[in-house]
Amino acid sequence: MHHAKRLLALGLIAMTLGAGASKPDATLTRFEEQLQIRLTHSLQWFPGKLGQWLAQGDTLRTGLQGRAEISDIDGTVARIGPQALLVPDQHRQTLGRQGATAATGHRCRHPVCH
Repeated sequence: MHHAKRLLALGLIAMTLGAGASKPDATLTRFEEQLQIRLTHSLQWFPGKLGQWLAQGDTLRTGLQGRAEISDIDGTVARIGPQALLVPDQHRQTLGRQGATAATGHRCRHPVCH
């Protein structure tokens, strides 16, 4: 019984500490070949990592053979192809014929996006 109370107390502390942590806008769920990510307040590009959290304003770019897939917190998936740039927008937009803005609110700045 004492052990169960202790676990419950530790769980409540962990939940309280985690409550202030920001949640990702999207997660990198798949990529092939070259993929780099630039975080919102950085000028430097870093290699992407599977499962990496992405926040609004982070930028993804793929190389010659690169492809990437990100999943929004609502389950929507955005995919980009080779030599593409993906930047999360501030506002969600719908998919249209004017460029490649997906329903996820991420704008791909390359015609290869799908």
